[in-house]
Amino acid sequence: RPDGMSDKLGISYTLSVSPPFVSYYRLLDMSEKRRMKNLRMPKYPFEMQSFWVWAFIDIDPLISESMLERMRLMEKEDPLWLIYLLADEKLSDMYFKNGGLPLSRRRQFLRAHLAIKEDFMMTVFKLIEIGDIDNTLVNSVSQHMLHE
Repeated sequence: RPDGMSDKLGISYTLSVSPPFVSYYRLLDMSEKRRMKNLRMPKYPFEMQSFWVWAFIDIDPLISESMLERMRLMEKEDPLWLIYLLADEKLSDMYFKNGGLPLSRRRQFLRAHLAIKEDFMMTVFKLIEIGDIDNTLVNSVSQHMLHE
């Protein structure tokens, strides 16, 4: 929390602009036990959690097969973000055990996804993280940086 930020952007203003961010921020102030209890309530739907919670908070105590439906939707709606969510080992194990696409297809997806300018840096980061670095990736990054 940067000093003076709450004076400049009040919680009510932030709530009107981005309710999920405020929910996430409130969750951060809770103890882990209380946070997990709250995340099991309908107040925090999986749609909000999949973008604001699962990638940023340790959710291992929360992971259950009830999340699978949302993850299957994410695979269609935002496959790049799903790849980020699969960084959680327990979530990944559950997902692949229940019919999720193999990682080899994820690499192909990431390579093809480099063409989407808005997601370029997130895609490059994930390719580097999984160690899929070669001359083609270096050239893609160079071209992207030259045209920025």
